[in-house]
Amino acid sequence: MVCAHPPIFLLLLLTLTINAKAPPTLDNLWDNTAYFKPYTSFALNQQGFESVNAGTKVVVVNHTWYLFGRHDAPPTTNCTQGTISINVRKSIDSGKTWGMMKTIIQPDQVVSCMFADGSAFFDPATMTWHYLVQVLNVGGKGGWMLSHFTFNSTQDPTVGIQVWVPNPNNPVVKGGELFNQICGNGKHCQRGMVDEGTPQIVEKRDDGFYVTFHGYDYVRKKAARGIARTLDFIHWQVNGGELPNDVIFSHEDCSGWNVPWGGVGGCIGSGQASILRTSNYVYEVIEATDMELTCDTDWNEQWWPLGLVRSTGYVASPGWTQMDHLQTPFVGGPKGDEPHVGCSIQYNDLHVDGQGSTYFSFWDVSFHPLNKSTPFQTWHLYSLVWGSGVLPMAWPGPAQIAPPPPLRVPTQKFQFTTSLHGGQIQHNASHFQKVLQFNNELGAVGVRMDLFWHDIQPNGTSTVDESKVHFYRSFYEQASRNGGAGSIVILGGAPSWAIALYKSNATAFFVSWETYLQHAIQIIGNSTVLGWQLWNEMNHVPSGWINGDARSVCKIFSMAGEVIRTSGSNVTRYVNAMADDIVKIDHMIPWEQAVSGWLTCAGDAIDGIGIDHYPGTWSVVKPLDYKNWSPLQMLLTRVNNKSDLWYGKIPAVLETGFSSWSTLVASEQNQARWCNVSLQAVFDVAYDSEHLKNETYRTLSLVNMYQLIDQAKKGGSGVTPPEELHFGVIRSDWSKKEGFGVLAKAMHRLGRGSN
Repeated sequence: MVCAHPPIFLLLLLTLTINAKAPPTLDNLWDNTAYFKPYTSFALNQQGFESVNAGTKVVVVNHTWYLFGRHDAPPTTNCTQGTISINVRKSIDSGKTWGMMKTIIQPDQVVSCMFADGSAFFDPATMTWHYLVQVLNVGGKGGWMLSHFTFNSTQDPTVGIQVWVPNPNNPVVKGGELFNQICGNGKHCQRGMVDEGTPQIVEKRDDGFYVTFHGYDYVRKKAARGIARTLDFIHWQVNGGELPNDVIFSHEDCSGWNVPWGGVGGCIGSGQASILRTSNYVYEVIEATDMELTCDTDWNEQWWPLGLVRSTGYVASPGWTQMDHLQTPFVGGPKGDEPHVGCSIQYNDLHVDGQGSTYFSFWDVSFHPLNKSTPFQTWHLYSLVWGSGVLPMAWPGPAQIAPPPPLRVPTQKFQFTTSLHGGQIQHNASHFQKVLQFNNELGAVGVRMDLFWHDIQPNGTSTVDESKVHFYRSFYEQASRNGGAGSIVILGGAPSWAIALYKSNATAFFVSWETYLQHAIQIIGNSTVLGWQLWNEMNHVPSGWINGDARSVCKIFSMAGEVIRTSGSNVTRYVNAMADDIVKIDHMIPWEQAVSGWLTCAGDAIDGIGIDHYPGTWSVVKPLDYKNWSPLQMLLTRVNNKSDLWYGKIPAVLETGFSSWSTLVASEQNQARWCNVSLQAVFDVAYDSEHLKNETYRTLSLVNMYQLIDQAKKGGSGVTPPEELHFGVIRSDWSKKEGFGVLAKAMHRLGRGSN
């Protein structure tokens, strides 16, 4: 019998048939007959991939890939939290390399500060690009909102001078506008959800564009994903047709994932997401988290994985079908090697190319790398290929390492005080006991309060406001009787008439200044004073006023110091300087330069130097680093250097704290975390073991918390930045924030308390 071989043409036909097999879809991924295979990756600011660090979205048009993303930039005069712009670049080799980026949307810093996470969509029917993006205006006015831009696609969006046209109705969605319609009784979110953000323009259908977006309820600490429809990005519908008139993802959808959720209520819900339709299902890859919807970058605090769910349409939560429990989450979680650190996985995106191949991308972010030279974050791109895979997908970032444990309970400690303005308690003496009781609970030794010149002599030197004199005298007396505690007294706060007098007759001004000082000494009387502060932040006085005249500043300090000395008081006389160069403005003198100038001409009147430093709120250098205490390191170095003009002065932190104003990516929970992390960092700097081997080393003795009570219920008004009003650990209604208890523990652990 002769054994025949298959004809060559049959083998060729079989090969062509295999190669012609259609690309897999997400249906095949769900059935585990396809998996996402690493395709390529780009590290942050890698050559050829500069100026994109978040919010990435790929759109394919005529086989050309367009990558849209955001670029974060440092703070400016009007935008104290930084600026964010949107750019685009293209690839003609399916994402393997990318061309030059072009900025397409940027804030004017007059109205807008941040155009952050957004979504691009190309409409071939009208040859128009759409970009829907979350926006934050100057001062956070209005909170997070959504704005819309368009571009005529007869031109390549990555070249030329044609600009993206803003919708004349921007912002097209104001904060809470859509969730106010979506949420309510019987729904899977409650009224109060706001901050429509991370939008995705999913698709255009006959009845309009379908758009999804996340929201957050700051009171209940719940997050959800909503959906709405629009024909023009101005008028929106949340019900009718395929819309569920409810959120499409809530905390109920992620509570059963194979993740040991932390916090009080486990998974709180969702943030950013990417939706893709196949011929059979709607698939959604969505991030979920615990604790709250801001990044907790501390070790072993917060999970931030990606999940995969599907449905036959846009059904209400919790109607989406989940993957098998052991396969959850889709990316990350404990079985996916995700670091237990918030926001380690960010900005996922699904897209399909011109050949029908499916791609998936996201960023890894490395907050605690074992090797400090590894990239901080990397954009990973995967392609869907035939075969079986393992779920959850693994976090692809570099090896991480737990930070060193905090120092043991210190044997050396410094004193804590808290700040209070008389206006915060309406100059009402009946509130004193509340203030002092809160201070005692915290473990503070006293209160730092202004003895405002403009309160004592609001109309001139000939009269005093006796009601204010009584208020201040009563407060200082009660503070002295409060278990041996006392006060740091701030002298200054010139009334408008005194400022005008200085500009017209400086000699008369200084006569008036001395009169006020004598009144202040009389008001204090025999009350316990922990320290005197000569004016406040004289390097940060409004332009056109006194800080431009060094001789006058020195005279103010010298006169105040002498009046205090001759009164018989021998406690520390401090000057303080704002050590955070918040913005480059004409009335901010660099703090080291200012202090050196003051000591040159008024050194005999100055016993101590205080810095005002707010890592996490005002600090421009590493603004999100709660442990950034470089100004304190500099202060301690200089007061211990025998050849330095600063040598021998008493170092202090006269203002520090964290604003819990939520619109600026902060919260009361962030504030609580700050109280623990940042104050421990103060101790680590102040009581460095190598320095303390020197018995003459002068280290920190005082830390003042700014401040005890919020100045407003919500937001702000006028020229006062709203974040300035929310540094308290007590709300303006006298209720305690979460940070109160954490601060109390920190004060008792690190401080020499009054109890």
